[in-house]
Amino acid sequence: MTYEGVHMNPDYIKGVNLGNWLVLEKWMSPALFDGTTADDEYYLPTQLDPAVYEARIKTHRAEYINERDFATIRSWGAELRASPCRTSSSATVHR
Repeated sequence: MTYEGVHMNPDYIKGVNLGNWLVLEKWMSPALFDGTTADDEYYLPTQLDPAVYEARIKTHRAEYINERDFATIRSWGAELRASPCRTSSSATVHR
């Protein structure tokens, strides 16, 4: 099987990492951290007005990854998606 000229071995599992969706990473979405010195999502709400924090997070969660993205990922033939989780040192993998 080929995808844009790249040979894909059917013995490999195809997947994608959805970093910054559920666990914020400042380097991936610096605008979420505007007006703060916070480096991660643990400290972010401590440096923003609660209403500002809620609005930023609500918009991010609704727009960063959505149902259309999952459909696109599936159309690429991806079988797994990794969603980083704060409670573990490893990614949560969904099939």
